[in-house]
Amino acid sequence: MLTRRPVQARWNRRTWQQLGKALNAIGFCLWLGGFYLLFEYEATRPHTSDASTGRTYALNNHGFRTYLTGGESMRLYGVLGLGAGIMITGMVVGHLGAKRDRSRRKT
Repeated sequence: MLTRRPVQARWNRRTWQQLGKALNAIGFCLWLGGFYLLFEYEATRPHTSDASTGRTYALNNHGFRTYLTGGESMRLYGVLGLGAGIMITGMVVGHLGAKRDRSRRKT
């Protein structure tokens, strides 16, 4: 019979760095998508507030005001925040994973 050796998941420095880079790439793409939404909303949304349609959230870009609904505002800032958060997580994962691997080699 064939005997199987147990699979050991070895996360070395390179693996942690690759995971960090992948998270950074995903976060950067989301962050750029947030800027796409920002410019899209500025070009296509009204420049005057209208409470009857719910466009009461001002998006002010250097004095150029555009009014968004609550959902549009949450979507815009959610995508920007999520992208930045994933990028920060990627940096921390890459740094701490490499640091953990170095400390494991010393002992």
